[in-house]
Amino acid sequence: MSLYMSLIFGVLVAEMAIVTVLLLPLPHKIRKKIVQFSFFIWNQTQIRVAIMVCSALVGLMFVDSAQRSFKHPLVREAEAGPAGHLSHGYNELSSSEYLARKFYNQRNFYLTGIVLCLGMAIPTILILLEKIIKWDNILKSTNGGSSVDSIKKQLDAKDKDIATLKKQIEGLQKAYNEKADAKNPVSGDSKKSA
Repeated sequence: MSLYMSLIFGVLVAEMAIVTVLLLPLPHKIRKKIVQFSFFIWNQTQIRVAIMVCSALVGLMFVDSAQRSFKHPLVREAEAGPAGHLSHGYNELSSSEYLARKFYNQRNFYLTGIVLCLGMAIPTILILLEKIIKWDNILKSTNGGSSVDSIKKQLDAKDKDIATLKKQIEGLQKAYNEKADAKNPVSGDSKKSA
């Protein structure tokens, strides 16, 4: 690999390490410090400018490798003429050279594309982690640790209310059926005629 592609690969490995650390199930305090540190770094103007410039260069390399991987190159080679004289013409690359160049261009295309994708994913992950930390702090400040116990007590009270409502429904159903039977007595003669 050339020097700039080795640097791109190093950036790719660094971004993958950052994403891995961000997505690890770390304790609340450690995650909060990581997010605060990353936002502190992002607020530094020089670092932000350096990241933007590197992203622009990687984007240009992405476009260049995309163009190169989708075109069929012609090269100028010397051909032997009929009298042994060299005539210069355009010939296609040999298949092994063509495949090697196509492989290198596609490799560069994928490496730069993944670097750009992870470059956009890291800020998104940081924003989501910041929201998670914020909501965890809100949850801890409002309910504390007793929220589960209070929810269980409320659930038990609701279960008791449901049981009493079911008993009331059964009692009302019986009373309604008794009154309906008293108002409209069913006789044996009407059953036989029907």
